[in-house]
Amino acid sequence: MSGHPFRLLSRRSFSALLLNGAAVWASCASAMALNETGRRLGGNDMDAVDPAETLGQDRGIGGTGVIGTIRGFGSIVVNDLRVSFPAGVRVAIDGAPATPRDLRLGQVVRVLARKRRGLLATRAIVVRSEVVGPIDVAGPRSLVVLGQHVDLDDGLPALDHQRGDIVAVSGLRRPDGTVVASLVETRPPGPSRLRGPLATGSDGSLTIGRLRIAGLASSLAGRRVSLVGRRVEDRFHATTVYIEPHIPFAAADRLLLEDYVARTPDGVRFGSGLDMVGNAAAALRTAMPMGESVRAVVTAKAGPEGRLGVESLRVARDGRGSESHGGHRDPGLHGAGRPGATGDGAGGSAARGAGRASSRAGPGGPRGGGPAGARR
Repeated sequence: MSGHPFRLLSRRSFSALLLNGAAVWASCASAMALNETGRRLGGNDMDAVDPAETLGQDRGIGGTGVIGTIRGFGSIVVNDLRVSFPAGVRVAIDGAPATPRDLRLGQVVRVLARKRRGLLATRAIVVRSEVVGPIDVAGPRSLVVLGQHVDLDDGLPALDHQRGDIVAVSGLRRPDGTVVASLVETRPPGPSRLRGPLATGSDGSLTIGRLRIAGLASSLAGRRVSLVGRRVEDRFHATTVYIEPHIPFAAADRLLLEDYVARTPDGVRFGSGLDMVGNAAAALRTAMPMGESVRAVVTAKAGPEGRLGVESLRVARDGRGSESHGGHRDPGLHGAGRPGATGDGAGGSAARGAGRASSRAGPGGPRGGGPAGARR
């Protein structure tokens, strides 16, 4: 045994070896967590994915992920698609349980829809405001809310809010960070909410719009986040941070995303901050004047390296209908929205009508689930 290459360990030595190994593993795991989600804030929650992202998803893969503005009822019409739902559909509005009666024209929703008996249907509807907080500056056609510049959609009536009022703004961001509001609602006092892509300010701090964000790792620059917390002086201190995925509904067969897009010297930028590539996106470089920002419905699929491959875009131009760039229209997908649709695409009169109706939607939303019990 004297020439045996292995040496027996005492019980004490073996225990010490285990402890050292556990410490090394914990250090590595912590480093991996930091790389994925940034540093975990003291006493705060930070997750790589918002739990609402998986709300209502069926087991397995497939379906159509839809993110866009409610433009009509009789079910819900989003991105020119009619999506039905059962009477007991789960609804969440800014993280709080709700019912279909709480849905309003102009709200921005996320749903995973699947074909059932030839119709698109969903089991859950997630409503997300872009910003919820006090008004810093009030005007009839524009606001500053929690450091976010907000312009009203052309179809919305003038506002009658005052500085200090707490409001929830539904809408989409332009690439310059401005939120184009499709609905503005009064909210009771409570935690502020802020969503958007993180940018790096001139002083090196992370920002969303004009508001500095405290306590987040600089490595999160460029990522889209959902924050819950409060503003202290000129900085937002988050108590809950959700890092949104590079690709929403990554397991879906296809995505339909409503977004603002602008042509820049570097190519094409999307207001959501999502990274999208493809021939259809490249076609906009010649179709759009430099710096112009337009609203579009993007058909895309999950691609490699956390990027979305754009198959087609339908661009709304000042309410004069829509233009298609690249790809093709899928009758089985887009045709589902034809009953009750207005006939001129996601950016046509349906979009204009939604803005006007959003202030008149009133209590009730769609009644029940699906066309039989809904009101228009």
